[in-house]
Amino acid sequence: MAAVAFSATAVWAQQAVFAGKVTSDGRPLGGASVGIPTLGVGAITALDGRYNFSIDVSKSRGRTVDLVARYIGHKPKRLPLVLNVGRTDKDFDLDKDILNLEQVVVTGVSGA
Repeated sequence: MAAVAFSATAVWAQQAVFAGKVTSDGRPLGGASVGIPTLGVGAITALDGRYNFSIDVSKSRGRTVDLVARYIGHKPKRLPLVLNVGRTDKDFDLDKDILNLEQVVVTGVSGA
């Protein structure tokens, strides 16, 4: 039983947890993406603008990466951080970008 508890603790000890809120002008942005592009990890914010995700940092501990928040019609924001074990809380307030909207491509297929 002690070996199982130790094993679970060892696995948890290698986790970095990222959490926070994405807003624009003080309003939550549900559906925004927050992640670390170089590692291919991240999350989509809930309706209240909150996000939460974790990664295993056993092989990348001490590495500097960018935590990036994006939302259509807003300028993305990057926050550099060093990957470490534990929880990191980062909030983002995105500025509107009405002159440079991100392109959205919709593709359809006809069955006719």
